[in-house]
Amino acid sequence: MKDTSINLKKDYMSAISIGTGKINFINSNIKGNGIYNYGIISNNLAVNFQKSSITFNKNYCSGIMVLAILAGDFTNTKISMQSISVGVSAPDWVGNFINSEITGKSESYGISAKKWNGKISGSKIIFSGANSNGFISDNSKGSIYKSTIHAKKGIAASVSKNVKVSGSSVISKNGYPGVYYFGPRMIPLKVSSSSKSRVYTFKIGNIGESKSKTSYLKISAGKFKKTIKVKGVNHGKVITVKITLPATYSTFKYKKAANMIFYNSAGKKEVSKTLYFKF
Repeated sequence: MKDTSINLKKDYMSAISIGTGKINFINSNIKGNGIYNYGIISNNLAVNFQKSSITFNKNYCSGIMVLAILAGDFTNTKISMQSISVGVSAPDWVGNFINSEITGKSESYGISAKKWNGKISGSKIIFSGANSNGFISDNSKGSIYKSTIHAKKGIAASVSKNVKVSGSSVISKNGYPGVYYFGPRMIPLKVSSSSKSRVYTFKIGNIGESKSKTSYLKISAGKFKKTIKVKGVNHGKVITVKITLPATYSTFKYKKAANMIFYNSAGKKEVSKTLYFKF
């Protein structure tokens, strides 16, 4: 398909629907003007997208929706969406996203592929609204290189440890700050202490997707600082750690803080959000 324009004027319409097949979409465009518009829907699709665009003017739309296996590349391609929409989605995708762009607003996904092997290079995925994910693949292998992935109030990129990110800007200013690696994620959940006691009981949880390695609970109160080693914790589990503070600092006078230092699945050190308390 070359030098072709497809205009979807009503709701619940798709430009191309195919069971299993191959599509060359070159120097062409799809424009959707209704809700629940779809660019291409397929069970299994081999695709070659070049110098083309998909534009949606309303919510609840999807650029490329593949139900099983997607194979192929997107080069010099632009997908423009509104909210509650998806750019490219497939359970299994082997392919690349090169010098291409996906933009949207809120509650959307740029690229969603449970299993992915490929490369994102020289591309932009940008969402301006809340609760969006630029790129998500929990069983992924490949690279993100010289690209910009921004989700203003969501998660810019969620990947496995086998994805190398280099020379790229992966940011969510008001959401998760960088690349989210599927794996362990330690966090202090709650702290308690009985009246006039210097013993503080911390509930620490692994809210991630796999067992943690050794992590560290870091506590501060005024000039007092202490770090406690925590053994590996299974994902979804909560453990208890008790710490006795010096009498000087175990009062309402001092604001106290606790956070977890742990290593993600890619072996990079991360610091959890801080739990503040004053008792």
